[in-house]
Amino acid sequence: MCAEAVLRRCHRRIIADYLLASEHLVFHILGPGKIGPAALTPRARPSTGRITYPASE
Repeated sequence: MCAEAVLRRCHRRIIADYLLASEHLVFHILGPGKIGPAALTPRARPSTGRITYPASE
């Protein structure tokens, strides 16, 4: 569990990307009674057993 309210500043995004790339369902607990589905980070590039995040162009 992570208490960081801003998802883009949190390690859970990396973990969520890895799980999503491995075809797991992932949900974020956003607050009391608020759960939202995770989506792969737009810059994430999954490949066999790993995820890379290329620098912005």
